[in-house]
Amino acid sequence: GFAHSSARPTHAINLQELRRLSSQGIPEEGSHRALAWRVLMGYLPPDTSKWEAVLKRDRGLYRNLVSELFVRPLHHKKRPII
Repeated sequence: GFAHSSARPTHAINLQELRRLSSQGIPEEGSHRALAWRVLMGYLPPDTSKWEAVLKRDRGLYRNLVSELFVRPLHHKKRPII
């Protein structure tokens, strides 16, 4: 089966084994498929002890990006339609 983050906090996923298992299909049950893809695509590192820090960093970057892109003006002036 697939490694689970709560099994051992310092566990490192064997990428070769994950690729081999994934080539046979990843079960849809639970969160295995999404988790496997995150690791396979390099979004999450194979070292599960780093996942929390990576997710925290990326969520912070996302929040900053959203706040920069979707700034709400303090004073919204309506322009007359001519």
